[in-house]
Amino acid sequence: MVSSHQLIRNRATLVVPMSGVDFILFNAVPVIGTQGLGGCTVVIIASSQGAILAHIAPLPLPTLSDPKPLDRDPVGDQYVESMMSQVDDLYTLYRNWLQSATVRIICATRCAHNNQRADPELSHHVAMMESHLQSMGLRPRRIYYTIPVVRDVNRPTQGTAFVEAGPDGPIIYHENVRI
Repeated sequence: MVSSHQLIRNRATLVVPMSGVDFILFNAVPVIGTQGLGGCTVVIIASSQGAILAHIAPLPLPTLSDPKPLDRDPVGDQYVESMMSQVDDLYTLYRNWLQSATVRIICATRCAHNNQRADPELSHHVAMMESHLQSMGLRPRRIYYTIPVVRDVNRPTQGTAFVEAGPDGPIIYHENVRI
């Protein structure tokens, strides 16, 4: 298996930046991914033919004086709505290539034990994303990851998420682990 670090460095991969949303058809580009998650949320809608990936930053951003900002900040809410509107627009445009899609919300938590339900950071925003996807007729599933305290230079896949075309449908990874 090729690591996510190698895939993201590969020219055959579309890398979605923070606060970006994009779509690929797997016959044109076989992999879509993102990096630098460190507290961000990723929304993925993937089928055997293509995928949408959104890299949604946590807004408002934590500060040293307030490491856990208010969950119901209007600026953050507007940002999430804007990002999800972009996801919705792409889904509407490319719906024919996204039949029977797998939908994941990869969200950060300070403590995730064996992928058990935990309170995600900015849980209100994750709930907004989930609700928006459900209103599109999709059934998202949450995947949790623990926010790294420090960047581990020995783990180049830390903070990555990507989707690749597989022989039987999309293969979704977070930090090189198939989810």
